Amino acid sequence: MGDDSSAPTQYASGPGLAVARPRHDAPPTRGISTPHGVVRPGAARHGVALHDGDAEWEARVSRLREHLATSGRPPRDAANAPEAERATARWLKRQRELLRAGALPERRLRHLDSVVPGWRDPRGTDWHGTAVAVGLHLAETGAYPSPSAPDAAERRLATWLRTQRRAEASGRLAPDRLAWLELNLPSWRRPADEGWDDTLAAVAGFIAETGRFPREAAQEEPSERRLAGWLRRQREAAADDRLDDERRRALDDAVPGWLDPAAARWTRTARRLAGWVAAHDRLPAKHAADPLERRLGEWLAGQRRLAAAGSLPAARAARLDRSVPSWRERPDAAWRRRLDELVAFIAETGRAPARTTDAGDDERRAAAWLAEQRTAARAGSLSAARRAALDAAVVGWFDDEREWRQQADRLASRLALGAAAPASRAEDPEERSLARWLQRQRSLAGTGELDESRERWLDRQLPGWRDHRLNAWEHTAARLLAFRAEHGRLPARGAGATALELELGVWLNNQRSAARRGGLSPARERWLDARIPEWRDPRLASWLRRAAELAAYVAERGRLPYERSTVERSRRLGTWLQTQRRAHRDGTLDATRIAWLDANAPGWAGQGSGPRPMPPSEPATPQRVPGERRLGDDDGLPRIA
Repeated sequence: MGDDSSAPTQYASGPGLAVARPRHDAPPTRGISTPHGVVRPGAARHGVALHDGDAEWEARVSRLREHLATSGRPPRDAANAPEAERATARWLKRQRELLRAGALPERRLRHLDSVVPGWRDPRGTDWHGTAVAVGLHLAETGAYPSPSAPDAAERRLATWLRTQRRAEASGRLAPDRLAWLELNLPSWRRPADEGWDDTLAAVAGFIAETGRFPREAAQEEPSERRLAGWLRRQREAAADDRLDDERRRALDDAVPGWLDPAAARWTRTARRLAGWVAAHDRLPAKHAADPLERRLGEWLAGQRRLAAAGSLPAARAARLDRSVPSWRERPDAAWRRRLDELVAFIAETGRAPARTTDAGDDERRAAAWLAEQRTAARAGSLSAARRAALDAAVVGWFDDEREWRQQADRLASRLALGAAAPASRAEDPEERSLARWLQRQRSLAGTGELDESRERWLDRQLPGWRDHRLNAWEHTAARLLAFRAEHGRLPARGAGATALELELGVWLNNQRSAARRGGLSPARERWLDARIPEWRDPRLASWLRRAAELAAYVAERGRLPYERSTVERSRRLGTWLQTQRRAHRDGTLDATRIAWLDANAPGWAGQGSGPRPMPPSEPATPQRVPGERRLGDDDGLPRIA
């Protein structure tokens, strides 16, 4: 039969009572069999429907649920609403009226409560529509709505869900609503659990892939920084007792050692050491060429030192005892192998190994090991047994005098070739070795421990060796002198200067500035004055270059240049010479320039004492002016290289 709302009704006068009665002109019906007996038309009983019609009624319920799922709101009986929505709204209103009158069957009441919680209250239907919208968002995105989402609708759903959590925590959430949430929205109380589990899995995967914990300092990897920040927050929560036991157990299982990263790193390194020893059947060496072996060797040496000092925890020592039983023993076997490698190298090449740029990894490793033995012997930390073994296998291995001479000769040869002073941070191992050796000589001289003969040798071969800054200054000054000899001028700092010229130009300008303020030592001033007389005045250097061109012209032509000549060279030099004459007449030409011109270009001032300028068309006949002094005469004037 049709829906309750489709049957014509008459309403009783009592308030809130809406009992459906059949029309008098309706066809007679037979009684309906119920568990309570046969109910005749008109014999309404409390809680018993006048008509059955369950199939049509359930179809109405399905339409109500469909509307709530699609629109997220209850149906409205408004003029602008679709007719189907208005019919559903009238039907829902009728069910509420039947409920208030006590005429809604119990089975229908239970069904509505289970599938449309909150239907009894018009506002409850709004609740159900929002709950369905949250479920749809979860199904589509795989996550609960976020309160910080850019979409306003998603933020509204997140706020609604937070309100339900607060209501449940305070006991104000209706049982039917709580049952619906538990059934349809798993983990609605703590929607962060799913995201937390995903992040935990990401951290575990990162550690499995990289062999280390994520770092917040990883500037180029935002995902790694995010995982590191998450892990740090878990540690902070654990320290403040804010991390529940379930999450703590999950972290312990997925990320062992998460609470103590240092302990976790130690465990990983110990595990890596055990695997390396099992693969190579020996302990790693801290001077190995392979980076992994070198790191493991250095780490193992550190564990031995801690154990010897009593600072290694018993649990760590026991773990090493189980995984690498020989870790406590001094690496005598490794030391012996190094000695055998050294002996084999000397027998094959006839010389001691060196740490030069063209040396192979094996040679450089042997040289580093031999230098370490010498250092230990000087410090008195080399055991008598090892020293005896070295003395027997490698004659003269600790010939300190020979080694000293070799290093000194290498340093002197390097500086003689014009190379810069050795730097302790250079890429070349040989240069770093020389820098450390020279620094050691300075340290020994400072404490009075350097042998006098060595000190005299260094004073003779490398003046200023005691002051590393003086060495560098003299070296740069020598490079400046070489540049001047090669190019015939001092370096410039213009846009077209090379890197070397720019470096030397800046250095020379710094010397001028220091000399003007009195910050340049007298020894350095004398050095520059003796070798580069024009160093103080950058304009004098360019003036001397043009003056040298003038002197060369006079030597070739036997006359002074003419500023109105049709020959470009003569015109250019004549113009420059005319500028010097004007400066001389004005009293602005200094004595040094005047003396230079008097010595190398007699008659330059135009007083008739020198050779008379000839017209450009006259043939040039080289002639020597009486009393003329040429470049190279010992007149004490500035020179052009």
